[in-house]
Amino acid sequence: MVTLKGILVHLLQNHGFEVSEKDDILFGEKKDQMVIMGFTDECTTDFVTDMNLRFRDSNSNIIIASMKDPLPGVHDLASSFGITIWDSRDLEEEIGSIIFDHVNAHGGSTILQFSEMVKAELVDPLPGGHQTIAVDQIGKGDSEIIQAPLLHLEDVKEISQKTVKGFKYDLELVPHFLYEYLCIYEGRQGAERKFTGILMVNAYTGISTSIDRVPDLVESIDIPHVRIEPKIDEEEAGRTAISRVILEHTELEDIIIEKEHTIITEKTEFKPTEEEITISLKGIIYVPVWCVEGTNGVMIINAASGKVVSEEYYSKKIE
Repeated sequence: MVTLKGILVHLLQNHGFEVSEKDDILFGEKKDQMVIMGFTDECTTDFVTDMNLRFRDSNSNIIIASMKDPLPGVHDLASSFGITIWDSRDLEEEIGSIIFDHVNAHGGSTILQFSEMVKAELVDPLPGGHQTIAVDQIGKGDSEIIQAPLLHLEDVKEISQKTVKGFKYDLELVPHFLYEYLCIYEGRQGAERKFTGILMVNAYTGISTSIDRVPDLVESIDIPHVRIEPKIDEEEAGRTAISRVILEHTELEDIIIEKEHTIITEKTEFKPTEEEITISLKGIIYVPVWCVEGTNGVMIINAASGKVVSEEYYSKKIE
C-alpha cells in the first residue's frame, strides 16, 4: 500500500537528500543541509510542541506532514517555532512536481508514468503478493499474523556485506502482544486529559513500544522462517502495557511555594492511575527479524521497519 512515510521518503530523495529514519522521524541530509520530517495522521498542537522540544537545537529545517488539515491554532504555533506544516494540498503540489519532472525526463503518458512511479517507488510490495489484514482479524490462537516485512534476503545481504560481512541469514518471527488503550485522568491545572493509543509488548523480552498505528499485517509470508515462542504470559504483558501507558502520559509541573521569605520549587507529577486506564488486547502478532552472522560480527535487523536492532563486532575477524 502507498504510505505517507513512503511518499515523504520519495519526496526527500527527489530533492537530492539521503534519507534515514529513527524513532519514526525522517532525516534528510544533503551537503550542509539537514531536514527533519515528522509525519502523523492528524497534526495537533501536542505533536508540534513535541517536535519543537526534540529538535529546536538541531539548526535544521523542521517539517511536519499530515494528510489531514491541521486543527485550529496548529499553523500559528508551528510558525512561532519556525516549523513548516505540509497538509494535503502541499503534498499534492509536491507530488505533482515530481510527476511533471518524471514525465519530462522520460516522456509518455502522465497517467502511465505516475502508475509506474507508484508501483516502483511508493509501494512496499508484500512477499508473494499477500494482502494485508485488518486488526479485527487478529486471533489469539496458533495462527501466524505477521507484520509485513519490507526487507527480503537480498536486501539484508546487501546491508550486512557493508558491515558484518554476513554469511548466515535466519528470519525469526518474534511474538508481540498488541494492545489498544484509553486513559482519562486529571492533569495539570485540573484539566481532564484523555488519550487513546496503541502499543506492543514483546512476548519474548517483555519490552514495550508505543506505535502510531496498527502495522500492515499478513497471514503468511513466502520466506523460510522460525517462529519464536512467547516467554511471558498475557497477565504479565498486561501489567507491562499499563506501566507503559502511565510512563507515556506522566506530566511534570513546577509548583512554587513561598515559606518564610523563601521560595521553594517542587516538581509535581500528574499521571493516570491503573484504575483510569483501559487496555484491550487485540491479539498476538509476529514481528519478522533477520538474524545475521558474519565474519566481522553479528547483527539483528527488524525486517518490517528496516531498522538495525543491534550490532556487535568481533574483536578478531573469523577467517
